[in-house]
Amino acid sequence: MMRLEQAARIGLTLLVLVFLAGRAVAAPYAAMVMDMRSGEVLYSRNADTQLHPASLTKMMTLYIAFEAIEHGEISLDTMVTVSANAAAEPPSHLGLRRGQRIKLRYLIRAAAVKSANDAATAIGEAIAGSEDAFAARMNRTAAALGMKNTHFRNANGSRPATPMPPGSIWLPRPNVAASGSSPRSSAALRPRSVTPKWPS
Repeated sequence: MMRLEQAARIGLTLLVLVFLAGRAVAAPYAAMVMDMRSGEVLYSRNADTQLHPASLTKMMTLYIAFEAIEHGEISLDTMVTVSANAAAEPPSHLGLRRGQRIKLRYLIRAAAVKSANDAATAIGEAIAGSEDAFAARMNRTAAALGMKNTHFRNANGSRPATPMPPGSIWLPRPNVAASGSSPRSSAALRPRSVTPKWPS
């Protein structure tokens, strides 16, 4: 039973990575599947190929949002005023209007579930004050996490950013260094310090 569950998890992870990589660019196929407990790379193809991150960018946006919540910079119930910049984001989007006020918790849901570009931009602007300031914070966070081949330009990835290999995507996971294993890039896979509390 345990083996079947593990196989199902690996299959689902691979399917998601292939789908996201396919949506990110029409360039070469690339994927990486890693055992979250040991850090062992189970499957890797074109793992160092430079690809535009597209909507994978939103993982960093949400990571910073949860970090900001934990540090008391903002709360899930903060009312965010949508800027003209956020309202003008192309699909996928919620269709937010300039001046509309919405709780951060709903923006997080929209960015995570619908991959809404307007919601992601509104999150970034609410936390950092502007899209450029949020992109700078994303890059500082990426550098601190060991993502040396990644550069962000905005909160949603709708406009081209510096391409990144799939192996440089940081995934929240347990500390594998303590288990004696040597993952592909332990600096990029350090355990997250934020425990997200998903909006209810």
